[in-house]
Amino acid sequence: MPRNFFQDPYDFYRVLNEKGSFHPVVLDNGMRAWLVTGYGLAVEMLRNPALCKDARTTAGVAARSGAGRSGATTVSGGITAHMLNSDPPRHTRLRRIVSSAFTPMRVAALCPRVTEITDALLDEMSRSEAGRLDLIEAYAAPIPITVICELLGVPVADRKVFRAWTNSVIDVVAGDADAVARDSRQLEQYLRELVDERRRSPRDDLISALIAAGDGDERLSDAELVSTVFLILVAGHETTVNLIGNAALAVADGTVSAASALESPERLVEETLRHNGPVNVATLRYAAADIPAGTHTIGRGEVVLIALAAADRDEERFASSDVFDLDRETRGHLAFGGGVHQCLGAALARMEGTIAIRQLLTRFPSMRSAEPIGPWRASILIRGLDRLMVTLE
Repeated sequence: MPRNFFQDPYDFYRVLNEKGSFHPVVLDNGMRAWLVTGYGLAVEMLRNPALCKDARTTAGVAARSGAGRSGATTVSGGITAHMLNSDPPRHTRLRRIVSSAFTPMRVAALCPRVTEITDALLDEMSRSEAGRLDLIEAYAAPIPITVICELLGVPVADRKVFRAWTNSVIDVVAGDADAVARDSRQLEQYLRELVDERRRSPRDDLISALIAAGDGDERLSDAELVSTVFLILVAGHETTVNLIGNAALAVADGTVSAASALESPERLVEETLRHNGPVNVATLRYAAADIPAGTHTIGRGEVVLIALAAADRDEERFASSDVFDLDRETRGHLAFGGGVHQCLGAALARMEGTIAIRQLLTRFPSMRSAEPIGPWRASILIRGLDRLMVTLE
């Protein structure tokens, strides 16, 4: 990967897509993989059942070993037994159970509360005397972590440490192995205690609903419960932080006017998802068999990375793809993945992002960036700013 990849991966992706849709890469940690950048091939690979997600399978272990990584992951095994790391039929069972608890009605019921959370944060921002502030810290990060923790029933006092833990473990591909191992163990222990407490004293929250979901063999095991809560926690706030931040950036840097964004915050959110989405590269996949990929063949036991951000900048799918266009037809973008692993929380992320942007720009239509943009998070998986300094007036 080029040195400036985290700051701007799109120049790199543009060069790759001009050469083809499929490329051998070596990551900073030495892992060898195939990188899919073209839209059509990305859709095909996201749907291909021969690409496995479970690293514990024969294909997964062989792929990690052949790619220069051991079969063991640095993430605590107690939080990895969730549906994102599973293949059918186990994945089908897990997704069905989680879907029965994480219902559209439960998500829709959150709308008034999300508005309350955003307005309270905006009130606090309006009292700032500094003249400028970090929009990620003051606004984009607190909204989704508060929402997902309230949904799960996580105590208010524990939310800051949750953010620190998940920041550490989100990038298992290129993160600090010692930090990932340490923080994932601490997070696992915390979640185990939280699940045990909900078994003893159920509440009107998602953890209690997950415990009660299904019956007999359909119930989640303890390991599946803890892992599922971990997945919902991470997926439910990490990507949304970056969606809100990246959408706000499009206004703060002058790409889009506040007036245009307020006409349809939903369009701003969708074009942000396509143009500068919160997920850069999808999590690892492992070839369980030889797989044709254009003019190449993915060998059994090889690792595949699907660059969702590159696919959504493919000129063959989205004309003038580098242009941020609120009038663009964005249907079919891959910001939430695809196939059986398409993000279950997409509706929640869209709802939070739309409310967050609408309330922000209604209150502060003159918001502008206060310094050069960056730094961006040093993650191959996540595309988001570490900091976004803005002036509000």
